Amino acid sequence: LTVVHEMPGIDYAVVRGDESDVKRSVKSYAADVRIELDSPGVNEEAPTLDASDYEGQPGDFLQWDKDDLDVPEAH
Repeated sequence: LTVVHEMPGIDYAVVRGDESDVKRSVKSYAADVRIELDSPGVNEEAPTLDASDYEGQPGDFLQWDKDDLDVPEAH
């Protein structure tokens, strides 16, 4: 077995090896779990904003309007 990570505070270790070797060498173990997720779809009809059409400070068009967020009331 190859020790990948040691966790001495809790007496655990992450090891790499054949499952048969792991079974013979340790009291108990849990095999890695592999999960693959589908990528979410893209909403092609989402509204867009051309930054060149914005009249404020550069980068401001990326922020939510403070009136929409009720910022004065939040304070």
